[in-house]
Order: sequence, then C-alpha cells, then structure tokens
Amino acid sequence: MNVNEIIVDRLLTILGVEHLEYQLVHADVEIDGKAYDTWLCASKDFKQKGESKSALDNYYQINKQENESHYEFCQNNGWQKYIDTMLVVDYLILNRDRHGANIEVLRNGRKRSVRIAPLFDHGLSFLCSCYNESEIEQFDILADKPCNNFIGSRSVFDNLKLVTDKKSVFQFGLKPQDKEILFEGLLSVLSKQHLEKIWDMIWSRWCEYEKLCDL
Repeated sequence: MNVNEIIVDRLLTILGVEHLEYQLVHADVEIDGKAYDTWLCASKDFKQKGESKSALDNYYQINKQENESHYEFCQNNGWQKYIDTMLVVDYLILNRDRHGANIEVLRNGRKRSVRIAPLFDHGLSFLCSCYNESEIEQFDILADKPCNNFIGSRSVFDNLKLVTDKKSVFQFGLKPQDKEILFEGLLSVLSKQHLEKIWDMIWSRWCEYEKLCDL
C-alpha cells in the first residue's frame, strides 16, 4: 500500500533513522483500457554516481564465510547498527516483506567502497491485509504474523532478541503528539478509522518496545 510508505517515511524521520524519502502522488492510471483514480509513491534514486546495486541475499551468497548466518554476515561487514534498526522498525510497523532483495548493497568499483542502501520498501505493513472496516476493527495490532524476513526468523517479535543494545537503536523517541505529523493530509487517502488503527498499532508496539528496553 503506497500510503504506508509515506507514514513510515514520516515515522523514520521522527525517530532519526536514515531512509529513502517518498512523495505521495495523486494519479490517474490506465489498465487494460480502464482508467483508475489512485495514489502512487515517488522517490529519488538512492544510488550515488558510479554505484551499482546488489540484493543483499545475492551479495551474501557470493561473499559469506562458512557457517556465517545472515545476521553475522551483516555484523562482520559493519552493518549491525543498520540491521538492528531495521529489525526494530519492522516490528513497529509489522513489515511482512523484508526479503533479501528489499535490502540492497551499493558498490563503487572505482572507489572500492561498499555501503548498505537506506531503508526502503515498507508497503506491506500495518493493516495491508485489511480490505474493509470490519477487518480493520478486528485486526490485532500486537499480533505477530508470519513475515518474509531475510534476517532472523519469520517472527518480527522474535527478531528483537537479536538486538542486544535496544536503548541506542533510535536517535529520538516517539511521542503522542507525533500522531499529527504522521497523518497530516492523509484523511483524503485513508479513512479516519484506518488511520486511528494504524496509530494505535504504532503507539502500542512502541510502548511494548520501550518495556523491552528497560529489561
């Protein structure tokens, strides 16, 4: 869902996390000769001049050491902070689709540099499985649904166990007043019920994460 990208974009800005920034575009699209009124997301290319990109799963297969797990591989390449942040973000938004191609490695052969791309692609999150008001109302905002994760397990909650320094993951915290920033201008895109449920989900998961930080 394109609007989820906008909400996560704003959430990551609030938390001080480097990420790919999106713009929401109201557009008319034509499919098989039929016109549809919809919303699309646009973003700048995060590659710098001279860089090529590779999916993390492919990069791992080529460069891994024997018996090196996906998480260990990222640790050994200096990406632990990035991965830890990603795992917590995916818990907060219940991202169902963090497969190995939704994490990218950027390489510059001339400069002999390798870096990991800013966080991107959060569309399959929040209430993406809900198609009507009844499903929105019944959705369990703390449910741990099976997710397609390249790092860790299929559980975004269990993956928090990989994060050893939970208190230092985010530069800033989330506050109740941030709700207005997250949803500014989106009432024309999603219903009030939908937006309220997303906020309840983000805030409840944030509070649960803070409890884990205090353990």
